[in-house]
Amino acid sequence: MGLVAPRNRGIMMQNFWRIWIVAGVLAALFTPMKSEARYGSETDTNATALDYIENNRRRARENQLSDEQLQLMEDAKEMTANLRHPIDPSKPKPMALEGDDMYYDQTTGDVYARGDVRVTSIDYRRVETEEARGNLKKEEIQVDGKAHMLRMTPGQARITMDGYRLVYH
Repeated sequence: MGLVAPRNRGIMMQNFWRIWIVAGVLAALFTPMKSEARYGSETDTNATALDYIENNRRRARENQLSDEQLQLMEDAKEMTANLRHPIDPSKPKPMALEGDDMYYDQTTGDVYARGDVRVTSIDYRRVETEEARGNLKKEEIQVDGKAHMLRMTPGQARITMDGYRLVYH
């Protein structure tokens, strides 16, 4: 009586795997996607002052600027210091395009850069890639490969983003 016929064993194994698949899907659906890093203690010794200090330290670490962000801010300030004319608010912000090999056609505005390309805008934005092309008259840069973008514009959210096939306007 304790033995299972081979035919029933196959059906039991199919049901077993179906149950595990359903359990895995349900676990994925109900797993929290973001964790809260806020510190809180449960004690009767009035440790709220320590909670306040720890939360301030965590907030300070989260808001600390990286070396990349500090370099962008320094480069943008240097660009501002070296401007020949004041910035016209009705026109696009000035930007610098750097690369190892560059091509620029003054009549059409077409530009091509290859090898450690950095596009830095005076309003604290930077795009880094290995190859970029675009048109300076249309104020557009296109990257077909991988690009790294950093934005530190005052009054806006800080953004650090990696992606492919970027169009920067």
